[in-house]
Amino acid sequence: MFLLKKRGKKWHGITLILNFATKPLWPDANVQINRCLPSSLSIFKTPILNHVCKPWYCVQTNLFFTLSTHCSLMKRLLPELPYALNALEPRMSESTLNFHFNKHLQTYLDNVNHLAEDTPYADFRLKDIIVHATGSLLNNAAQAYNHILFFKQLTPDPVPMSNALTQHLVANFGSVEAFKDQFIKAAIGLFGSGWVWLAQDADHVLKIVVSPNAGNPITQGMRPLMCIDVWEHAYYLDYQNRRAEYVNNFWYLINWKRIENRIENDGLLYY
Repeated sequence: MFLLKKRGKKWHGITLILNFATKPLWPDANVQINRCLPSSLSIFKTPILNHVCKPWYCVQTNLFFTLSTHCSLMKRLLPELPYALNALEPRMSESTLNFHFNKHLQTYLDNVNHLAEDTPYADFRLKDIIVHATGSLLNNAAQAYNHILFFKQLTPDPVPMSNALTQHLVANFGSVEAFKDQFIKAAIGLFGSGWVWLAQDADHVLKIVVSPNAGNPITQGMRPLMCIDVWEHAYYLDYQNRRAEYVNNFWYLINWKRIENRIENDGLLYY
């Protein structure tokens, strides 16, 4: 068997002995260790290690080896952009993206990592934190998640939306133009800071959701598909107080294929 002991913020592995049984002990605390094991020991990343663990955790296994490793709990890192920082110019400048993506989003992620440390949320993904947390941790997790969805849906090379997505919008809003008009009106009219979303409810009905501050449709049991950030930091360097101009230019940067894929693919929504 092998033993893992937590010292401070690290898990330490120590010596093993041979045994042909597999049995997890103490599966009732709040820290998962499955992601902590090094990839070279992937054979041990089995359902057994999906249990949560107390400071000491014991697993019997049918292999003999020695493990000496250190592993930190999950850190939420800045994702890669699917385009260059200057690729969205002139509608969204490199300066805006540098501050918005590299500074603002990074700050939200840093805050989440700090606030979640040594809590039951330490190994939660952003989406799960939004569902379960409250207060500052919820706000920072939601802002991080919202920004990632926002940046991932943009493209310098937009293509027309598919017939399937077109028909989906027509069925819910009457026409694509009606959807566009309602979305733009909501984004321009949101007082203060926040987000406007295209979201899908449990009955697969598409709706426009207006969310002040760090709001997200996930908290209403809905699936977020598309969003626009109308916090001033999203557009002030380029447009100053001309939010309407920013909102209208945003429309030319949308990756409609990405929006359509989010309807079916949970992996695109699980950061």
